[in-house]
Amino acid sequence: MAQVIRSPHIIWTMEALREYIGGLSGKAISIARFNKLVERGLPVTIIDGSWCGHAENIEQFMKAGTRTPPRSRDIEAE
Repeated sequence: MAQVIRSPHIIWTMEALREYIGGLSGKAISIARFNKLVERGLPVTIIDGSWCGHAENIEQFMKAGTRTPPRSRDIEAE
């Protein structure tokens, strides 16, 4: 039987993507936050009814999105 090579970079399901993006916080981001990131261009897609993303693309998206500070520092944030 052939050995299956699994990619550590491909992330399936919304829950797994939310947990990955939550990162070191140890908890998944909310569905609302996930949807806002998708609206902003988070590089994920739906394949056969399942969310799918590539870790390197997500990392690049987050790097680019956090390069500049927010326009207003009066925003309440956690």
